Amino acid sequence: MAEKPRSLETLRKELDQLDQDLVGLLRRRAAIVQEVGRSKGRGGRGTSAAPGAAGGPGNGFILRPGREAEILRRLAQAEAAPLENGNLLRIFREVIGSLYGLQGRVRIAIQADGDRLGVWDVARNHFGASAQISWHNDPGAVIGAVCEVPNCVGLIPTPDDEGRVYWWRQLAATAGLVPKVIGGLPFYAIDGAALPRRPAWLMVGPGMPDPSGDDVSLVYVTVELEEMSRGRFIGMFADAGLTARMVTATAAVERGSDPAAGGPRDFLVEIDDFLPPDDPRIEAFRRRAGEAVSHVAVIGAYAVPLGAGPASG
Repeated sequence: MAEKPRSLETLRKELDQLDQDLVGLLRRRAAIVQEVGRSKGRGGRGTSAAPGAAGGPGNGFILRPGREAEILRRLAQAEAAPLENGNLLRIFREVIGSLYGLQGRVRIAIQADGDRLGVWDVARNHFGASAQISWHNDPGAVIGAVCEVPNCVGLIPTPDDEGRVYWWRQLAATAGLVPKVIGGLPFYAIDGAALPRRPAWLMVGPGMPDPSGDDVSLVYVTVELEEMSRGRFIGMFADAGLTARMVTATAAVERGSDPAAGGPRDFLVEIDDFLPPDDPRIEAFRRRAGEAVSHVAVIGAYAVPLGAGPASG
């Protein structure tokens, strides 16, 4: 005989109990987050964090974008039907964002030269509804906020060859608090659509990022030669065991040089791997480049977005 359908009252009572169970689990998660915060205060940072990583000892910054990317990748592999995968990730992003407040409220500084509504959605979907957002007219102001405001992360459009504001050079400084790229957004699509491998927005925060297991690093290079082909430049990275792609580059005139005399140029390069500042492959690249390159600096990394396709040349 077919099982008798349960009454509406019975189903509602079961839902009420599940709600209470979920609240209990969230309270347990919040308690562990508080314990993690106390552990950071004692100098702990977890085994996956690179030296100087965001959230490491002496930093005070509470975000761990690499760790959070690991969590979302694991959840994306779970069977969530009939709940759509993107909605499941959005729920967990709200949980993660709401618990930031147990360690310190997160503030988001955004370069607002365009569609504010679009980036507002990106920020809210990632950091949660309780995040405080401020708007700024240029990347320098965003970087200034990251340096001056506790637990502040900046969102700046990813550079391309169309732009002529080379803010990323500021991240290669060596004196004082120097922010780095610690992530990229959006990391996932609520509707399940494919995302580009290079995110539209870069997250900038204090200290180096932490690895997520599938990352792209950003490297700033000053080339002294007046003439150097893209193939030769990328080939020197390949000789050092690194898969590199050009993101953008300055023109000589933008650095105050005489364009008629050539002069050094600054390049932003992305590398398919997580690179700590002292990665031996960076030193191998320096040796391979010789006098052609005068400056090399890892300025951060971001986790490859969920569902992103393979890299293109």
